[in-house]
Amino acid sequence: MTYIILPMTTAPYSQEIPDRTAELTFPSVSAEAVRCLISERVVVIQNVLGEAALQGIEQAYHTTRKHQWARRGAGRVIRHAGFSNTQLYRRVRVSDVPTDPLNPSDTMHAAKPALRGLVDVYNQFFGQPELVRRYGRLAPNLALFFASDGLAAFGEHQDSQGATGIALSPQPTATQWYVHNFNPDSSHPPAPIQYGFQTAKGSVVALMQREGPAPAVVPYRQSAEQFFADASLIHSGVNLEPGTRFGIGVFHQEVPETIL
Repeated sequence: MTYIILPMTTAPYSQEIPDRTAELTFPSVSAEAVRCLISERVVVIQNVLGEAALQGIEQAYHTTRKHQWARRGAGRVIRHAGFSNTQLYRRVRVSDVPTDPLNPSDTMHAAKPALRGLVDVYNQFFGQPELVRRYGRLAPNLALFFASDGLAAFGEHQDSQGATGIALSPQPTATQWYVHNFNPDSSHPPAPIQYGFQTAKGSVVALMQREGPAPAVVPYRQSAEQFFADASLIHSGVNLEPGTRFGIGVFHQEVPETIL
């Protein structure tokens, strides 16, 4: 077994954790990869997106954010007026950029090659009968773009409890992923790290999502504050290269998140 030394910057203590990169990584979507996904709830598919497609994700994010200047300006006004703890401010301050991966908005034109590649991978997974038996035949209906700076690629969280099927996360840079243990007696972060794996630039991480009944309401970003046994694995990540991370998640969102 190979181990990773967990740096002090990603947890309250340093520890050795198992490195499962080799057993979770596959060259393509295959019956073997799907069996591993069902067993482990996560796999990595290598060499899905090239440099041009990854750059398109960044360009689409910037273009869309420029078109949101009025909303972002309103958010600054509301915050400076002292109303940052209100539903109105929470609605206008959202920095994630959603689009339909099958019919992206005009400002997302640059991301179309990446979205086509991700939809193709999604369809390859659901071309395998094992996944169809568990979820039915699903198609992605939400692509969520985001940007993050610094060492942390993404904080400790589960994917939205409103999502079902699988989620796909293309890797814009080499990344160290961590999977955390779910503890039903303590369903809030932080959760102890169980193991880690590394991803290369251009690979795609596939995560199984909720299999049980859909909740009636899913509060916005609840999955970063409370964990559920029937949702995705709890995961976090560290950038292994400097610079801003322009990421995207592709989901089948059964219940939209609601800003309360």
